[in-house]
Amino acid sequence: MRDAEHRPLSYFVAHEATHVMQARAFGRFAAPLYPVWLNEGYADYVGKTGDFDLTKNIALLKAHDPALDYRRSRLYRGYHLDVAWLMDRCGMSIRSIYANPPSEQTLLQTLMADEPACAPKRL
Repeated sequence: MRDAEHRPLSYFVAHEATHVMQARAFGRFAAPLYPVWLNEGYADYVGKTGDFDLTKNIALLKAHDPALDYRRSRLYRGYHLDVAWLMDRCGMSIRSIYANPPSEQTLLQTLMADEPACAPKRL
């Protein structure tokens, strides 16, 4: 199992329960209206309950580690990084992110910068 050390059974329960809460907050069929990185990244964020080193994962992203690319790893780690950056470093609430989510490309450009800024510019 990929990333088993960071995804015990409690992770999967919390991850799926987060999807239930997202459906209740935004509507049962609202998931397609929001970016995948946000829906899955937030569920991963909640599922891992703080077991995530933001600085280390930014460094891995900059090193092009495949674990941060969903298409290559099938892990939500890169999506988690996006959400953790916005919430933990930039102080945004999850509701404010859902209200105006930046594009995945904008977040990637922001995180790849030498000095990432908290207010990503919209493309």
